Order: sequence, then C-alpha cells, then structure tokens
Amino acid sequence: MAMTGMRSLTKDLGLVRLTPPEELGRHGAGAPLLQRVVPQRRGAALELAHWAYGGLGAAAFSFAFPRARRSKTAGAAYGLALWALFEAMIAPVAGTDRERPVEERVALAADHVLYGLVLTSGR
Repeated sequence: MAMTGMRSLTKDLGLVRLTPPEELGRHGAGAPLLQRVVPQRRGAALELAHWAYGGLGAAAFSFAFPRARRSKTAGAAYGLALWALFEAMIAPVAGTDRERPVEERVALAADHVLYGLVLTSGR
C-alpha cells in the first residue's frame, strides 16, 4: 500500500509516465490476459496483480531470509533487487524494455526501496 501511494505521487508529479504493471498490461505479456477484463476494470486488475506480486515477493523474503527481516538495509536491497530483476529479465522478454529518463528510474527505484523498508518494519 505504501508503494502504491508513492507510485501515485510520482505519477501525479510527472516523474513516472507508465508504471511497470501498466506497461505489461498495455504492451507486454499481460496484455492478452488483460483484454479479457472489461475496460472499466483493467486498472483495478493491474493493481490487484501488482499487489499479488508484491505479496508473493514479501512472502519469499520472509521465508528465504528470516534474519534479514531485521535489517532495513537488507529490505531496501531486496526491493531494489526485485526492480532490477524486472528491468533486466522480465521487461525485455515481455517487450516493455523502453529507455526510461533518469528521473523515472530514480522514482521507480525509490518506491522499491520503500517496499523493502516496509518489509522490515516492525521487526
């Protein structure tokens, strides 16, 4: 939820044109599946898919790195690693690997750091 709020802010400020989930939904591997969703619900479907992906990532972090859950640095690094994985491996295969301006890359990196920090909060 925190990442979604930050993503909304960076989009409203014009720092992010299309989020990675939006790119997948419009141009990538998710586009054919998304066509089955009525147009009025596609935004919600993309958001739900992104939250599910984030939840799976959180579960993987918790189970794979139980000691790292106490480290803010490890959480931030994990968030950045998930984003780097998307950029390096998923985006090229899905056909969404466009060049991003520096400010967009920084905004996307920042919201993934926030995601990682939230994973380690309250520990």
